[in-house]
Amino acid sequence: MARIQGDRPLAGDGKDELGFGPTAERLAEALASGTSSDGLVVGVTGKWGSGKSSLINLTQAALRRRVPANRPHVVEFKPWLVGDRDALLQGMFAELVSGIDQIELEAGNATGFTLRKTERATTALREFAGLLGGVGKVVKAGGAWIPWLGGIGGLLEDFFRWMANGKSKSLTSSKKKVCDRLAKLKRALVVVIDDVDRLDPAEIVEVLRLVRSVADFPNITYVLSYDQEIVSHAVLATAKVKDGHAYIEKIVQITLPVPIPEAFDLRRWFERELWAMDFPATTEVQQRIGEIIDYEGGRYLLTPRSVVRTLDSIRFYWTVLNDLVDLSDFIWLQFVKVGNPTLYEWITVYLTEMSACASGRSTIPEHQKAKARISLDAALKREDATFGDVCSRLADHLPGISHYHTEPEGGIYERVDQREMERAIGARRLASPDHYRLYFAFAQPTNAPRVSDFIDLTSALSQSADQAEELLRQWQGQRLTSGVTRAEVMLDRLSANGLASPTPGEAKHLLMAYANVMDDLGERSVNDFGGPDVWRRAMRSLPVLFEALGDQRKAVVRQMFTEGTALLWLTSIFRHETFAHGRHGDRPDSDRLLTSDELDVVTEVMLARYKAMSLSDFTASSRPLSMLFAWQQGGDDHGPRTLLANGVESDEGLISVLEHLCGRVHTATPTSVREIVTLSRSNISSLVDYEQSRARITALAENATDEVLRAKAKTLLRSFEDGDRF
Repeated sequence: MARIQGDRPLAGDGKDELGFGPTAERLAEALASGTSSDGLVVGVTGKWGSGKSSLINLTQAALRRRVPANRPHVVEFKPWLVGDRDALLQGMFAELVSGIDQIELEAGNATGFTLRKTERATTALREFAGLLGGVGKVVKAGGAWIPWLGGIGGLLEDFFRWMANGKSKSLTSSKKKVCDRLAKLKRALVVVIDDVDRLDPAEIVEVLRLVRSVADFPNITYVLSYDQEIVSHAVLATAKVKDGHAYIEKIVQITLPVPIPEAFDLRRWFERELWAMDFPATTEVQQRIGEIIDYEGGRYLLTPRSVVRTLDSIRFYWTVLNDLVDLSDFIWLQFVKVGNPTLYEWITVYLTEMSACASGRSTIPEHQKAKARISLDAALKREDATFGDVCSRLADHLPGISHYHTEPEGGIYERVDQREMERAIGARRLASPDHYRLYFAFAQPTNAPRVSDFIDLTSALSQSADQAEELLRQWQGQRLTSGVTRAEVMLDRLSANGLASPTPGEAKHLLMAYANVMDDLGERSVNDFGGPDVWRRAMRSLPVLFEALGDQRKAVVRQMFTEGTALLWLTSIFRHETFAHGRHGDRPDSDRLLTSDELDVVTEVMLARYKAMSLSDFTASSRPLSMLFAWQQGGDDHGPRTLLANGVESDEGLISVLEHLCGRVHTATPTSVREIVTLSRSNISSLVDYEQSRARITALAENATDEVLRAKAKTLLRSFEDGDRF
């Protein structure tokens, strides 16, 4: 992985990715040959991050490569290192003095710095500086002593003391002396003041005033780099003028805009640097990244600095995330973070809320969806885009985003298909509720499975079904802040390829653990239509586990349904497959777990188990109706009816059987959910004589002498009536 470059401009000898070299060479030529006898101020202008400092550095390098006879002396003044106005003045003149000293040194004329030689340019310049900015302060720049040649610091102190005694000349005569002496210099000076736009507004104006005060010094060219809009705004705010641009034009005679790089060049530069990091990427991922570079790169790589910052962000994060997240999503997010920070912040909130929805612990109310859409539109407006323009791009990386949506509302927080979420989890995508937080905070969400959980599971599966069963029970007892249990979360991840390529032995151990523990886990799980949620999560992992069994598959399926103690869960699978294969009902489902031969085995085993059960075995179960239906739907229509007919002969038996045949309907209001217990014709008529049973209950509700029996009959009668309505 290449080193982070940071927000540093290109050095004079650095690699010129964007072809600034020819511009720098020609600018250097112009500076060397075109210095005005009255001084000159040149502005190198460009937006923040456009490469102004890099162009300045390349230009200085080009100047220094020139032959001595045609090489101006370059002085760099860095005003952001200096404090107040006086310090700016001091620093500026200190740099000029140092530059002039260097010119005279190179000319072999730097000895004998005495007060008697006041004609010397340095002496005249110090005198002028003292008049401008305060006697004796020019010997310091930013609080540090200037390392003058030949011990000149002490002589300067004497000089300023001499000035303080009233022997200084007027400002005009002093400036004339400076100009006369500078005009005699054998080489010109180029004073570079870079990054003027980085200063505070008041400091920007002070620098401009300072340059204006010395702009007509002969043999000196000032090169300022700045963002025209930022500096103009600072002038308006601080100098209280009507036109900031006009103010700047009075000081800067010539401007050179930084060449605007071609968007294609910026993207190809980014691409070269990216793949130089040697990422392990499949052909599919490389293709996705290519699309991201072309599309998001076109939107966000607007300056050289944006290229460098995006690459540095990738280098910084990827060193610790390289095997934890999807590379294409990661690169896409770095583009957004650098190019549109407001959109990046919106994405962090959106993914947090979508993760809560995926866990089942939260729903997004409509007013919140509307508010989020308004915030998203505002973030996109910053880059002159609309949701309709970019929704398909967002949908490639974020969950619940419509791929095509042109309406002013909606298009976000849409329902995510379970299989789609499982694919995101398995691929560690940004849309994964288990992995999204890694992209932002180096850490998984608190409710996501831990690495240690998968290690524990692998260890248990390598040992026995009993060990796996014990681990599942342990996890079911750990309820997370999301409201679900660790077992439910882990079962979700197993269905999303969380258990990579299990061996036949591991698959068998987990399947047998399911067959023994699922009823107990279901008792402590959220229940809704179709059974406990934990059952459905486990069923989604069955295709992978069955596939891993290989030649053992049919034998293990038989063992599961023969020996498994979780009869209710096994019943739910049996019923699912009976319908899926079209053996009951008229809507066969292609999404089958078992082959036809395997279903034959399961049918034989399960019918035998039902026939061996007594009525009390059924009524002792929490879901007797499901097993009775499975018995019938499996092909034995008379077995359940015969068993129940014997049970309802007495009034007590009738009430007991009907209590266990009740169904449940949930109705919701804005403030609560109500459970209604029903006895509907569609549910029980295939098991008992509906008309006769209802008539007997009606009579018992009116005439039973036993108060307990009469009360139960009245409750069942209400269930019959509710069954008519629901």
